[in-house]
Amino acid sequence: MRVGAFTLGLGLIVAGARADEALRNEVCAGSYERAQLMMKNRKLIDAGRELDACLANCPGALKRDCEKWSAEQTHALASVELEVRDEKGMALRAARVEVDGRALSPDQSLTSLTIDPGTHVLRVTVLGRDAQEVTVALSAGEKARRVAVVFASMKVLPPSPPPSPSLLKAPRKRRIPATAYVLGGVALASTIVGGALVLHGIAKRSELASTCGVNGGCSPSELDGVRAEWLWGGIALGTGGAAFGVAALVFALTPPQGAAQVVPAHAKMPTPYGFWVSGTW
Repeated sequence: MRVGAFTLGLGLIVAGARADEALRNEVCAGSYERAQLMMKNRKLIDAGRELDACLANCPGALKRDCEKWSAEQTHALASVELEVRDEKGMALRAARVEVDGRALSPDQSLTSLTIDPGTHVLRVTVLGRDAQEVTVALSAGEKARRVAVVFASMKVLPPSPPPSPSLLKAPRKRRIPATAYVLGGVALASTIVGGALVLHGIAKRSELASTCGVNGGCSPSELDGVRAEWLWGGIALGTGGAAFGVAALVFALTPPQGAAQVVPAHAKMPTPYGFWVSGTW
């Protein structure tokens, strides 16, 4: 049993090692082939990634080839030192840099750029300003090429001029018409009188109910007096409510004063006779 388990474990280890070696060989062959193609097409940045994979996975002669190509790639790469400033020469901080439309990743420097030789379009963005583009042609192996990107100074807009005095409307005032005052007085008086009559009628009814109402001996004149007070009290209260409503309507329909008035403006005007006339309109 122990011999069988040992044999099985050893077999698994050997199989795993073979699978790992097969994967490394596959990665080596792919990176070796792609690195040659990219070096030939002068895509040196992309070739660098393939050469790193080749150096990590290829054995013997293949690895030595990749070491040679890596040295050639490093020598042929170009680099740019980017200077971003305004018209006065003050340094600015770039917020975003694009090379041929491809934005640099956050972990890359925005001032020291390593790029392929050839012609490139650099687009630089600074917060609060319009993006600027510059075209640069780099030779193979050209290092630390200084490229200046100049941004225009920020324009400060002048404050808006105040409105013309002749266009300023005078404050609108709403007056209370005399009719509204009269109707308001009528409404108040009617409400007071009506309320007094109704309350007096209620008190009178309670008095009659406790005296002659016990044995049903209240005279018709006494009962009519209570009904009359309630009737006239109700009429007075209704009149007061109607007067209040009409007064509010009259106030609401009264146009504000000064709606069509404007503050006059002082100005000068030339005349056909060679002199000027000034005045207020």
